Amino acid sequence: MLKQTNSRPYEPDPTRTHKPGSDDGLEWYGSAADICRVHAALQASAVGEAAPVKGILSALPGIDPDPAKWTYIGAKGGNLPGDLTFSWYAVDHTGQPWVVSFQLNWPQFRSPTAAGWLLQIAKRAFAMAPVASS
Repeated sequence: MLKQTNSRPYEPDPTRTHKPGSDDGLEWYGSAADICRVHAALQASAVGEAAPVKGILSALPGIDPDPAKWTYIGAKGGNLPGDLTFSWYAVDHTGQPWVVSFQLNWPQFRSPTAAGWLLQIAKRAFAMAPVASS
């Protein structure tokens, strides 16, 4: 499929994107531990010319956890029909980094509201983290 990417025009059709990509082998196969390592590596390497990475990842975190607890939150999300992932690298007010990752999979397109539902769960997860307010 990758060999065909340059020869096929990309013409998204929202009425035809309800079939899970996993049937075609298109899916994220990383574990939550893999995501934690990637987030930590991105943050550690965001120095010098790569310093803008931190700002890019934090530009649209999707959630707004309590700023008295969390001084930084960077996010990465993605989805295909049937697959939905969100992950965050957050730093609490003591300087302790945290990574939170949600990876969901359904055998078919779930709904246009699934992402909002998952973001509400994530916001509650951050509120429940054992971090005292500053």
